[in-house]
Amino acid sequence: MRFKILGLVLLLKLRCVVGIVCGQVPTPVPSPKQLSSLENDPELRELYLNINQKCLAKLSGEMWTLTHAYDSKDEVDEVLNYFINFFQSIENNDAKEQSKPNRAKIFKNAFADFLDSKDEAVRAFSAFILGCSADPSYAPRIARIVDERDASFNDRFAGKPTFARGRAAIALGALQATQFKVNISNLLKSKNASDRSGATFALAEMKALEYTNEIVSLMTNKDLAFDDDDSPIRFLIETKQADKYKKEIVQAMLGESRENVPESAAYALAAIGAKENEKDIAHLLKDKFRQGDAAKALALLGAKRFKSEIARLLSSSSGLTRQDAAVALAILGANEYIPRLSSLCKKEAWSVADSLVLLGQSSCYRGMPMVPGRTETEPAFTEGDFHYFVRDRVGELNKILKRNYNNRPEN
Repeated sequence: MRFKILGLVLLLKLRCVVGIVCGQVPTPVPSPKQLSSLENDPELRELYLNINQKCLAKLSGEMWTLTHAYDSKDEVDEVLNYFINFFQSIENNDAKEQSKPNRAKIFKNAFADFLDSKDEAVRAFSAFILGCSADPSYAPRIARIVDERDASFNDRFAGKPTFARGRAAIALGALQATQFKVNISNLLKSKNASDRSGATFALAEMKALEYTNEIVSLMTNKDLAFDDDDSPIRFLIETKQADKYKKEIVQAMLGESRENVPESAAYALAAIGAKENEKDIAHLLKDKFRQGDAAKALALLGAKRFKSEIARLLSSSSGLTRQDAAVALAILGANEYIPRLSSLCKKEAWSVADSLVLLGQSSCYRGMPMVPGRTETEPAFTEGDFHYFVRDRVGELNKILKRNYNNRPEN
């Protein structure tokens, strides 16, 4: 409990300074004033933008790990204070700090030194920051973490299984440090799930097709725990090979996993337009924990033959499932369900109102109460409403939403 309280305090402190909240992503656009203060320091500007824009979505998760999985409070405090003070000086346009030369290099060198920490959470966070830096000169120091233990060592039953090696591999992937592909691939043989996941993620970033067979075999190996890890499926999507391995993706989707692999697999099939696998995805409509995502994946495939089954989910005891069903029916253009959706709209969240706008109906949307992050003139789906495998389709849906809303009769 002491650790959790400390983590919350630190996150709240960071929120006040940098505007990062665990699980939320604020608008990652620096103010013109902040950017103008960086005009004379291109390297610092690039570092600031890389962390404040490209890596912001992942930063909150890494902060959570740092503040919940550490061994040394003092070392975590040191890293956090350094990180916070550095960005505070930029946010506040600190004239004294602006006058100092090589600020970006000093920052990166500091995190390179933090890689030598005895605290695994600190090493993992430092590797992440250096991965965000887009500076490949730090790759050799990060690679030391990947190589720090024989990958065949079984720490599954250790009191605290390691995770820094996998995080370091991900950082190398972000840096496109392909000279360390072999080092990273060694982690695929590890009995540690974090090692395998990080290596798979990194090799996907590097488009390392030569490891496809090994990664696919991991995905279908019943003796390995990939319950909460969709990195093998992500590898196939990112390397544009998913179409060749639909059978294996279906196997993962219908396996015994209790976490997020089945829905990820369903969205992967939707992403590649695997209409022949609609029936396989439909099996998930009977799984109360996954039926909403299954409905949306089927909708993205245009599986109109399952409209009636999806519509039955509008009577689910779960509000989230009802909302997912509404979205799915709207994507399918199921106008016959407009009266039903209209009756649900006032009782449900914004997703039902968005669904009606998608179907060309805007009256319910105008009457929805305001909630943080939403305005009455911005109907939109987010990537989180679906999955990052289908992010392009989400963009297409939002174009339709915007067009329908702007063309509503009262305009």
